[in-house]
Amino acid sequence: MFMKEILKYIFVLAAGQSVIIAYLLSSKKESPVANKFLIFGNIIFACDLLMLVLYIEKFYLSFPFLIGINLAFPFVYGPEVYLYTKAIRNNSKKVVLTDLLHFLPFVFLTIIHTVNLITTPSEFFLGVIEGTLDHPFFYTIVGYTIPFHGVFYMFLTFKNLNHINYKLKTSYSIIDDFEKKWMHIIVYGSAAVWVSVIIAYSLNMMVVQDFWGDVIIYSSLSVFVFILSYNSYKQTQRQIQGDEPEKTDESYKKSTLSEESAQQYISQLLELLENEKLYTTNNLSLRNLSDKLGISTHLLSEIINTKLNKNFYDLINGYRIEEVKRLIEEDKDAKFNIIALAYDAGFSSKTTFNNLFKKYTNLTPSEYRAVLKAK
Repeated sequence: MFMKEILKYIFVLAAGQSVIIAYLLSSKKESPVANKFLIFGNIIFACDLLMLVLYIEKFYLSFPFLIGINLAFPFVYGPEVYLYTKAIRNNSKKVVLTDLLHFLPFVFLTIIHTVNLITTPSEFFLGVIEGTLDHPFFYTIVGYTIPFHGVFYMFLTFKNLNHINYKLKTSYSIIDDFEKKWMHIIVYGSAAVWVSVIIAYSLNMMVVQDFWGDVIIYSSLSVFVFILSYNSYKQTQRQIQGDEPEKTDESYKKSTLSEESAQQYISQLLELLENEKLYTTNNLSLRNLSDKLGISTHLLSEIINTKLNKNFYDLINGYRIEEVKRLIEEDKDAKFNIIALAYDAGFSSKTTFNNLFKKYTNLTPSEYRAVLKAK
């Protein structure tokens, strides 16, 4: 009983936190469409938590019309995160009808349950929630649909993130630490939430303790919603401008680019990179390079992907790594910090530089310098 009292206050605080985050997100100018889905999700989540508190306090005994009013709320969370990432991916300017269709299960179940509450004696639902009567078959099916619904949207969300990652690597030479952190939060956070849902449902089947299953689910969901929403408010997410090439292998196959033209563009591209060292510009983008060459971003992306067998991100950072190696070799007396040399070569993040250097050389920068000294 004492534990339930503590959880009650925790859930009230979490609900208040969700309302505050929703308000803060509503005042943010960046990614307004994407944030609308987070705002809606936070409001629904706050209501969901408050309903759980009312359940702990047994308010349903005095207000039976509240029983199960949050039944359909779990069908919001999957679509909410999916549509948030979709809006980021497409740099959406407005919410479209096809987006709202993802909330049809939520609307449908809310209507069905409302009708049932009106047409069914309240004693029946009181008996169900008190455990003296069995759950109706329809509600049992709905309950066991929730994990599958969530996992389905989790995979759709991962697909969006893969496209975002592809677009970033195709069009930008730098993916900053926040963007990586943001994607990790969504990937691992979503996975953790739905794993907790599966665990909770499994426990419910074994020990028939619905409340503690809810505690597991709502605790993990509280942490995920807060971290995702807080990071979305605190940080500026890079806007995918819409001119970044999509993953269109089929369109490359239909390309009219001749081999002669391709080789000419490759020569111009390599000359720009090797002679002018454009890669040392840390915010270099595909758009910058295509403007220099006087060709479209799509054509340049096609040339890099099909003729050089790389994406823009790997191409530019490969040059940067070679530049750092050259600078380390020239700095025989180790007068300069390696990170300073990395910044000179175009890197803007210590973490990104260290990871890429290890990837390209199988050595850390310090190990590389030590190997050169030993020669």
